[in-house]
Amino acid sequence: LTPGKIQYSCMPNEDGGIIDDLLVYCISDVEYMLVVNGSNLDKDWAWVNKHNAFDCTLENRSHDISLLAIQGPKAVEFLQQFTGNNLSEITYYTFEHGTFCGIENIMISATGYTGSGGFEIYMPNEAAHQIWDTLVGAGLKPAGLGARDTLRLEAGLCLYGHDIDLETTPIEANLKWAISKKRLENGGFRGFDKIDSQIKSGTKKLRVGIAPEERIIAREKTKVFNENNEVIGEITSGTFGPSIQKPITLGYVQSEYAKLDTKILLEVRGKKYPAKICKLPFYKKSYVKGAN
Repeated sequence: LTPGKIQYSCMPNEDGGIIDDLLVYCISDVEYMLVVNGSNLDKDWAWVNKHNAFDCTLENRSHDISLLAIQGPKAVEFLQQFTGNNLSEITYYTFEHGTFCGIENIMISATGYTGSGGFEIYMPNEAAHQIWDTLVGAGLKPAGLGARDTLRLEAGLCLYGHDIDLETTPIEANLKWAISKKRLENGGFRGFDKIDSQIKSGTKKLRVGIAPEERIIAREKTKVFNENNEVIGEITSGTFGPSIQKPITLGYVQSEYAKLDTKILLEVRGKKYPAKICKLPFYKKSYVKGAN
């Protein structure tokens, strides 16, 4: 990474299991910021401290910084009125500092977990109310985590504790793309032996997209069957996709059933319904220049 750039990655344990998925921000050549899942904060903090063999100074700034995620196709147009930074020039997975809503040194990050484009705004806690009131007063519509969950699922994005956890590896979760080729060539990171072995020899299970063929919602823990009524996997996330007006699910199946268009069955309320393995994401936005 170089200053101003961001990387999505996984934090693996010794067995290749995922402690957390996170963003790494390169602030400068000697300073980085990790943005982790809030529910994993204590676990992640303990892990990086335990393995700090690099003479790094670690600071937990979680209780000092607030974050607003302003997402959607109109994010650039809406937010541009509040900053002198040219938002259309902030490309995906990069960030800048600037004045925002009249407050200096605010981090403007072209990231988000909705698949719909936009920005995440990092600010000191004392500035949060002013920025919130300004944006909402100008017409921003608040949305909760339930709304975000439908969007991240349409985009085929994992949710920690559901689609990925300590028992799954990045390879099983189809997140190999998040590991750089250089890191794979050089090895040495924790869990490398297990991850390298799975890349070379395959895995017993894989995360896949599943499209129910009827209008049913297959929730987490729903069993997946093959056409011989044998259990071959389990759903980890399921909802109704508002952008595509269809039910959508993520889950793990035995690797031999992970091929696209493989016919399967989902057991919902004691009855089995037809479905098939489908390509991810369920909904893909066509991005224009920048984060718009």
